Amino acid sequence: MDDNSIIPFIFMGILIFGGITAGIISYFARSWIADKFVNLLWSDSDDNYRVEPQYSIAKARIAAGRFEDAIQEFRNAMSLYPDDLNVHFYIADVFVRHLKQPLDALAELDAGQRRTRDPEKMAQFALCRAEIHLENRHDPGNAMLELETYLSQHPRAEAAVRLNKMLREVREASESQ
Repeated sequence: MDDNSIIPFIFMGILIFGGITAGIISYFARSWIADKFVNLLWSDSDDNYRVEPQYSIAKARIAAGRFEDAIQEFRNAMSLYPDDLNVHFYIADVFVRHLKQPLDALAELDAGQRRTRDPEKMAQFALCRAEIHLENRHDPGNAMLELETYLSQHPRAEAAVRLNKMLREVREASESQ
């Protein structure tokens, strides 16, 4: 045999040996490789996933004019999603806009604010209560009291700037009357 006639045999040996090795590696490593590839494309894991309530049944009840039923559906959802404080805003909105019961809306917002220690979320509750006092009860005095109470408890919160601005606007409007 001359030296050039052995090259095809070496090439075939490498192909066969390489094919068998690649087959064994791919058989045992394919799930690991697939997991790594999927994680590159989709970085969310189940640990970071949070179910967000949609309140579609309650919103359908509102659209149908069944406001008391909508409030009950929101309360049912509250038991399913106890960490979601937005439900209190929805209930307060039904009380104010549809049932014309601003005092019940204020009570609902108070209940929601008692469930949080987050100053930014508390600011949303205070702001909403102040707006109800202004727009629905025509009571700038209590609106200012809501804002002043929040600001005295959380003067360094990020929302303090926004609430101070609203407080100034309410004061100016009530002084000009």
